[in-house]
Amino acid sequence: MAKSGVAILGIYAADLAFTAKRQPAMGETLLGSRFAMGPGGKGSNQSVAAARAGAKVTFISRVGKDAFGDVALAMYAREGIATRVPQDENHATGAAYIFLEEGTGSNAIIVVAGAAGQVGLADVNAARDVITSSAVFMVQLETPVEAALAGLKMARDAGANKVYFASAAPPVRFPNVYGIDMPSRDELLATGRTDEEICKEIGADALIYQDLEALIEDIAQSNPKIKAFDCSCFDGKYVTGDVDAAYLNRIEAARGDMNKKQNSANASTQMDLNLIDSQENAEEVTEIS
Repeated sequence: MAKSGVAILGIYAADLAFTAKRQPAMGETLLGSRFAMGPGGKGSNQSVAAARAGAKVTFISRVGKDAFGDVALAMYAREGIATRVPQDENHATGAAYIFLEEGTGSNAIIVVAGAAGQVGLADVNAARDVITSSAVFMVQLETPVEAALAGLKMARDAGANKVYFASAAPPVRFPNVYGIDMPSRDELLATGRTDEEICKEIGADALIYQDLEALIEDIAQSNPKIKAFDCSCFDGKYVTGDVDAAYLNRIEAARGDMNKKQNSANASTQMDLNLIDSQENAEEVTEIS
């Protein structure tokens, strides 16, 4: 039987955007200038876009049994999207706090996946008929990875002849050393691998991503005053000029030692790179990640 339609596994989150001159300090309350609420979650937004483009769409996810969940389900009904989206009585619908800085558009975001973070193998299995009969199956890795991988395997076993990995950013091939706890080189899938080798590693037929030049151009348009960008995690060019193999080896060794201590204490594995070294007098840059 010929396959038809689009099945999308992803998350929904209620995006709550607040605009103000700055973020408040702890214990402080500020008056903002604007508030907006809208639908978020890459998979959910892809579902709406595909439906508006004329596709027959089924969205697979979870929302909470609450007002935000009702808003999501009502939106899918309006857009003509079929759903395999149970309302979870034990977890709230996902939501995101988005701070927007007046004048610059710079943002800071906190995301809580909520019910969508509970999407698991049972949800994928419950949607097997949709996944295996659809002409296109999409994931974004915002859901738990095991659910995404199970869905991809299900589609592949059902005869999918092409698997594409699409990303809005180039492959991350180098660690970030400027305050972000980004994995060390041996933890990054793209380190030392060509696009073809990455495809083989993740079981994809092709990678689709925005190249670095286009990414810089897009970000520069949001704030033309910024002339330099830190793209080190993509191209390995560290703006402070003092990051070499020996430095990275030292950071990775310290990270490994800290992880061993934290694991033995059943703690989370987060490392403050400022404890290892500080980057002083660096050229003012904006990080792209």
